[in-house]
Amino acid sequence: MNTNFIYILFITCLFILGFINRVCAQDKQKEPIKDSIKTIFSSSVQEILNFSALKIKDDEVNIAGRFSQTQEQAPAVVSVITKEEIQNWGARDMADILRLIPGFEFAIDVQSLFGLGFRGMWGHEGKILLMIDGKIVNCFGYGNTNFFGTYPAAMIERIEIIRGPGSALYGGFAEVAVINIITPTGNQYNGIQANISSGVIGNNLSDGLVFNGNIAGGIKKNDLELSIQAGYNVTPTSTKLYTGFNGSKLQLGNELSQRQWQHLIAKLKYKNLSISYNRNETNYLAQIQFGSVLPLVNTKPLNLLQHYTETIQFSYIKNITNQWNTELLVDVSRGNPITARVFPQISRDINGNLVMPDVSVQWENILAKGYRAKTELYFNYDKQTIGRLTLGGGYQLDAANSIQLDGLPGLQNSTNQADTAYWVTNPAHYAFFQYNKQINKFGITVGSRYETNRFGAAFAPRVGITYVYNKLNIKILYGRAFRVPLLWQAYSRQYSSSKNQLSPEITDTFEFEIGYKFTKKLAIKLNSYFIAIDKPITYIGSDNLYRNFGEIGSQGIESELNYKDEKFGAFINTAFNTPINITSDIFLSANRQHFLGLASLKLNAGAYIKLNKITISPTFSWVGERYGQANTTAKPIQNTLYPATLISNINIIYKITKKIDINLSFYNVFDESYYLLQPYYGGHAPFPINNRQITSGIIYKISAF
Repeated sequence: MNTNFIYILFITCLFILGFINRVCAQDKQKEPIKDSIKTIFSSSVQEILNFSALKIKDDEVNIAGRFSQTQEQAPAVVSVITKEEIQNWGARDMADILRLIPGFEFAIDVQSLFGLGFRGMWGHEGKILLMIDGKIVNCFGYGNTNFFGTYPAAMIERIEIIRGPGSALYGGFAEVAVINIITPTGNQYNGIQANISSGVIGNNLSDGLVFNGNIAGGIKKNDLELSIQAGYNVTPTSTKLYTGFNGSKLQLGNELSQRQWQHLIAKLKYKNLSISYNRNETNYLAQIQFGSVLPLVNTKPLNLLQHYTETIQFSYIKNITNQWNTELLVDVSRGNPITARVFPQISRDINGNLVMPDVSVQWENILAKGYRAKTELYFNYDKQTIGRLTLGGGYQLDAANSIQLDGLPGLQNSTNQADTAYWVTNPAHYAFFQYNKQINKFGITVGSRYETNRFGAAFAPRVGITYVYNKLNIKILYGRAFRVPLLWQAYSRQYSSSKNQLSPEITDTFEFEIGYKFTKKLAIKLNSYFIAIDKPITYIGSDNLYRNFGEIGSQGIESELNYKDEKFGAFINTAFNTPINITSDIFLSANRQHFLGLASLKLNAGAYIKLNKITISPTFSWVGERYGQANTTAKPIQNTLYPATLISNINIIYKITKKIDINLSFYNVFDESYYLLQPYYGGHAPFPINNRQITSGIIYKISAF
C-alpha cells in the first residue's frame, strides 16, 4: 500500500472539502432555507463527456447512443442502477451490484484475479469495457478488472450498462458489454458527505476485519461546479481454507487474502468546459497461482500486487447553430499490468547469485507501465424532422514501457530474441458515424466505427429498430464488435508468442427484446441473444503465448420483472445461456453442454419495504450448477460438478435524521459455500469467497440547504 498517496489523497480532499463547507455556510446565510430538498437526478455519460447539458431521469439512459433516451427507445439491451437502489440492496461494491444484473457472474484466474463472466462467456481479458465517468479503467496489460473489494458502492451515483456490444460507440474493450460508473456531481452533493462502515467476515475480527470509508463533497455556484471524493477500503476476500489440486493449502483471512482499495475522483465544470480526474489503486495478496500456493518467506506473504489506473480528461462543447454543435474530448491515462508485483520474489543461491523462482517477475514488475493519449472530435446535427446525426473520429496512441529487474528491456519487437525494446507503441485512427430517427412509433439507429492500428483494421457496424406503442416496446438489434490486442500480450518477453502476429477478434451479436409496462410502477422484459466470437485472443498455457484461437458462441434468454413504489419495491430476474456448436472445447465442459466455470442458469430476486424511518431489503442470488476442471490430469478431460448455491443478504437502513443514515447488513446469511471456478482449463482449484459477513455503517451529510 502506498501510504504517502493515501496521506496526500486525504489531506487534499479535506482541504477542498473545507473550502466547499465554507462556501455552503455562506450560501446558507445569503439564501432562505428551502422547504424541501430538490430531487437531483444522476448525471449521464453525455453530461460527463459534455456531449449535452441535459440531465436525464432514472428511467432514461445515455450510454446506448451518446444522448438521453428512454430505456424503451435506446437501441440496446440496457440496465440502469440508481443510487437509491444501491443503498437499498446494501451493495458493498461493484461485484454485489453486477451479481444482481441478468447475465453477469464471476470466476477465478491466476494471481487471485476475480474476473467477470457474461452470458456464459469469460469476459475477463478485454471483452467487457469498464469506465468511471466515461474514462476507461481496464488494465493496460490484459484489458481486465479485478472485482470484490474494489469499486466501492459509496463512490457511485448511478450505473449504466449495455448488456451487449458497444464497439460502434466506444471501440476498445466494448465487445460484449459496457459498464459506466457515474460518480456524483457537485450539484448532487451540494455539501459534504461521509460514508463509513466496518464489519467482520467469518467468526472474529482477527480473521476478517472489513473497513470502508469515503469522504466527498461538492458545490454548484452559477456556472461553476466542483466535486471531489476520496475513499479507502480494506477487506479479506474470504476466511475459509483454500486447497489446491496438488494438496497445498492456504488459510485465507486478513493476513493472506487482504485487499486494499483507494480512489481519488475530482470533477470541475465551468460553462461548456469540463475537467475531470480519477485515480484508483488496488493492493492485494495473491499467494495462489494456477495449481499451487506460493510458500511464505519468513512467515510472510511476499506476493503483493499493486494495480492502478490514472486519467485526466478535458471536454468542451460548442454550439454552432440551433441544430449543430461540436464536441472535443481529450484524455491522458497511465497505469500498469494488473499483476505487477510490489516485492518480486528474488532470493540468492549458495554462491550468492540472484535467483528468481518465478521468471515472469523479471518483466512483469512494478516498473512496467502503460500509457494512453486520446483525442476525439465530433459534430452533432439534431433536427426533429430530419433526425440526429453524429460524425466524428479520433486518434489514440497506446504505449507500453517495461524494464527487467536486471535493467534490460522487457519487450521484444519480433521473433528475433535479440530484437528487444524498452518501449512499444500502437497508434490508432478511427472514424465514427451514427444516425437516429424517430418515425411515429418506430425508432431507427444506424451507425459504425472503423479503426486502423498496427494489428490491422476493424469495422463495427450497428443497426437497431425499436417500437414503442402505449405499454408495449420491442427491439431488434445487431452489432459487430472487436477487441484489439494489447501491447503487453503481444510484445512482453514474458510470453513466447510470435510477436506482432495477433489480430483483432471479431464478435457478431443479434438481440431481440420485448417489454410491457403494466403500470408506471410494474414492468416486465424478456430478451434473447445470439453471440459469435471469431478467433478470440486466447492464452495457451502449454505454449505460454497469446494467439487468435478457436471460436466462442453463446445463446440464451434473460427476463426481468420490476415493481417500484415509494414504500415498496421488488424485482426478479433470470438468465439462461448455452454454448452454440461452434465453441471450441477449451471453453466448455467435457460434455460440451455448458460453459466451463460459469452457471447456465441463474436467478436473482430482491425486495425493499419502507416502514417510517426503517427500510428492510432482502436479496437473493441463486447460482445454478457449474462444471469445473477436475482434480486430475487424466485424458480425456474430466469435470467436477459443483451444486447450485443460494446467496442470501439482508440490509436494514434506519434514517435518524435527514442528514444521518445508519445501516446493518448481513451477507451470505446462511454461510453457503460459494466458490469461484476457473472458466478454462488452467489448473486452478476452486477459490472460496464471500463467506458470511456482518457490517454496520453510517452516512452523514452536511447540506448547503
